[in-house]
Amino acid sequence: MLEGFGESVVATPRPLGQPATLTDCEWTDRYSEEDGALSYPEGANRFITGVRCHGSYCDDMSFYVCSRDV
Repeated sequence: MLEGFGESVVATPRPLGQPATLTDCEWTDRYSEEDGALSYPEGANRFITGVRCHGSYCDDMSFYVCSRDV
């Protein structure tokens, strides 16, 4: 879960209950809160599994999005 805006972003992991097999992973384009709504690759079982900061104060962020085998 991502909470906050601008430089105050906290990512809180949530346990899945069992190890997950992640597939089809990719980095999104850079995102800034100034860009409006976040758009990332669509599809069933898509999850943000990583975050990368860019620029001073982590103004731009990229998200690592994966599918989870069920």
